[in-house]
Amino acid sequence: MAVIPERVTNLLKSLYLIVIFVVSFCLPLYMLKLFVFNSVTGSSNEISDSKENFFDGAVNFTRNQHHLVINASSYINPDEKNDFLIAGWFNLKTLPREGEQITLLSKVDKGKLVKPGYALKLIGERQGVRALVYWRDNFGSGGWKPFETVDLVPHHWFMLALSFYQGRYLGLHYRSISDKSFKLLGGHEFESEVFPAADSNLLIASSGFRGKIGPFGVFRPHNLEQRLSKLLDEIFSSSLGEERITAVFNSQEVSFWTTDWKIDQGSFGHVIEIRSGR
Repeated sequence: MAVIPERVTNLLKSLYLIVIFVVSFCLPLYMLKLFVFNSVTGSSNEISDSKENFFDGAVNFTRNQHHLVINASSYINPDEKNDFLIAGWFNLKTLPREGEQITLLSKVDKGKLVKPGYALKLIGERQGVRALVYWRDNFGSGGWKPFETVDLVPHHWFMLALSFYQGRYLGLHYRSISDKSFKLLGGHEFESEVFPAADSNLLIASSGFRGKIGPFGVFRPHNLEQRLSKLLDEIFSSSLGEERITAVFNSQEVSFWTTDWKIDQGSFGHVIEIRSGR
């Protein structure tokens, strides 16, 4: 019987220990990377409804651990010179149960006493899902405004658009991917002009959100009251790739626009980030 030299035996032992070390060190890192990737993007086998596949560039948050951040700037605040319109596509994995809340977007200076800014959230009720809008200026005027309940369906795309014109008139508009037109969920008239000039970042899906986020835009158009119906329809069409957003708005009216959450395709080059934690 051949005898293996001690030198070879020691070499084999060393190689064995190196393999064990590499496997024990790299495998946890790979699993961690896989977990983080799936929590942000999801996996293809989670898609069960063909209506989820409209937007290739959508961001998918399968766990309530991440949110999108658009860096703060005056261009995504309402101001006295322009009207204001913000519109985005959402697709919820599950609907909020009674008492549960989902914050779709928020730009609020929570560190200030009066907490100026704007926000849009959904709250589960016995009758369905109600939309709430926060709209408050630096003088403390405004606050939370309730709108109608919305007939939402899990795994189904819908757009919500928040309109504000003449410094006083606030409206919320809803349309699902299969609807033929927008539905007005109500409106509020302020007694005086209210412009929420918050210094904070704009957060998307910042609380309670699990699902997908599609094309999203912030606009500061002129004469919004007269153009509102047409602009909403054309944002809808632009989201589906039927026309370019710059064919709908003057370039300076497009404060922010993205279809893939990688770059701001608007006029001002805002930075987009995905962050974890609340």
